[in-house]
Amino acid sequence: ASVNFTHHGLEDGAYLVVERRHPVIEEPIEPFYIVIPGQNELGEFEYEFTAEPKNDLKGDIKVEKDVTSLGNNDSTIDAGKDHTWIISSNIPEDIAYGKVYVISDTLDNRLDYVDIMAVTVETTDGATVVTTLDPATDYDLNVTNVGSLAEGHPSDSFTLSLTPAGMAAVTTAVGTNNSDYRIRVRFDAQVNANAQMGDRIPNKASVTYVNSVNFTFAAVSDVPVVHT
Repeated sequence: ASVNFTHHGLEDGAYLVVERRHPVIEEPIEPFYIVIPGQNELGEFEYEFTAEPKNDLKGDIKVEKDVTSLGNNDSTIDAGKDHTWIISSNIPEDIAYGKVYVISDTLDNRLDYVDIMAVTVETTDGATVVTTLDPATDYDLNVTNVGSLAEGHPSDSFTLSLTPAGMAAVTTAVGTNNSDYRIRVRFDAQVNANAQMGDRIPNKASVTYVNSVNFTFAAVSDVPVVHT
């Protein structure tokens, strides 16, 4: 934040600077005084003041990846049969004011994307689903699906972006207990003809979050595997 005291017709003197509370910061910095005019290193009077508070920000992102079921990082799957991957990401305290929340997944080229099964808000342990997000209003899905069971094809991928309505739905679902819940994306895939018997086929996901004051947080998941 900057202010030019001359431009605004403010008098010389001592001013108390107070940072307001904001949903994206943990705590405001301690109030402090400045004296106007100040002096620069050349001894010249300065009538413009800039504050750059070093705040701890809310919005840190974490993401986990499982296959078949929560907590499972290794599964044996028949080629050509659907199996489910589960992406779990945490919910920032200030998501109601967030600008971007995107979950991305680029599959190994030995896997074919099939379909998104559900996008839910659940308790951390998965015991309770508190809401299921509506694909018509709560998120935008962009899928690159380059062919089913085709040898030599490049990787399938998708990005799932929460809309403002989706972030509001998440906020309503969790209230103030964000840390007790996760956003979970379940999608089906198949092992395709690129895979050899016994191959360890990895898959990871990533999440990007931009908060209301344009700070970007990003995270990459662990890497579970499937075998034929």
